[in-house]
Amino acid sequence: ALPICDVTAAMVAKKWDAKYMFNVSEEFFTSLGLMKMPQAFWDKSMLEKPKDGREVVCHASAWDFYNRKDFRIKQCTTVTMEQLFTVHHEMGHVEYYLQYQNQPDRK
Repeated sequence: ALPICDVTAAMVAKKWDAKYMFNVSEEFFTSLGLMKMPQAFWDKSMLEKPKDGREVVCHASAWDFYNRKDFRIKQCTTVTMEQLFTVHHEMGHVEYYLQYQNQPDRK
């Protein structure tokens, strides 16, 4: 097996940040014909660890608030290739939520 080429140094050299990493992921999913993230996703997601001293659980997770419009990611993103994989993983969950947001309610 070929070794994985870690691109973290290149990401840092190009001054990537968490927001850019999520934009790259969104570009990937939209290139497959999937949906762009709604503005509320960008407004309400926590993409970096808060700098105001709040304690948060940094384990990355994707959330569907089951109101057909509020989808978020909570991740304390750092600029590494491994975190870029995690960004894509979590964005994949949100893409799933977006594709199924208009299913009929269970009765």
